[in-house]
Amino acid sequence: MTKTTLSILETEEKLGELKNKYPELTVKPHICMATTQRQEAVIDLAKKVGFVVIVGSPTSSNSNRLKDVAMAAGAKAYIVDTSEELDPSWFEGVEKIAVSSGASTPEWLLEEVIKKIKSF
Repeated sequence: MTKTTLSILETEEKLGELKNKYPELTVKPHICMATTQRQEAVIDLAKKVGFVVIVGSPTSSNSNRLKDVAMAAGAKAYIVDTSEELDPSWFEGVEKIAVSSGASTPEWLLEEVIKKIKSF
């Protein structure tokens, strides 16, 4: 059994280890579709863009997993709760930026962060 907010990368790795140790092990879907899709999208964007900002609470497991999978995919990644937490120096020399958010982040907050990034 796994928590739905674990990284899909972590989960696949651990399940692979268990499957090697117990070849008869049956693995059933274990992470909710929304979490899986969001993490897969962040991984894809992180590989293409190399710089990701996650909008969400730093205490949110879901938001932290998004940051973790972005970094594991090779991107520089930051997590911010509000647009005020953005540091203009992060964006110096950066041409492309991916922005995503935790599952419970309100749309207006995501839009506020995007607007602030565009102002840099």
